[in-house]
Amino acid sequence: MPVAATEMLVNDVDQLLTAGLLDQGLATALTSDLLVATALINDGKTTPATNKLEAFINKIEASLNAAISSLPPLLLGFWR
Repeated sequence: MPVAATEMLVNDVDQLLTAGLLDQGLATALTSDLLVATALINDGKTTPATNKLEAFINKIEASLNAAISSLPPLLLGFWR
């Protein structure tokens, strides 16, 4: 089941890239983390897999924070 979930996330990243909602660099970094995590899960290496999935989450959070920070001050007040 965890492998299926990571594979679905890879597909989601690809769709976001195709839709122009992610840039190529971020999409590549996210996909890389997911593919490595999948390989680690398949090898039974759960701790390193968890670390890779946490790196994936951290990259998403950083991207969201950067997007929020770039909002005009008026909109930023409504967001927070």
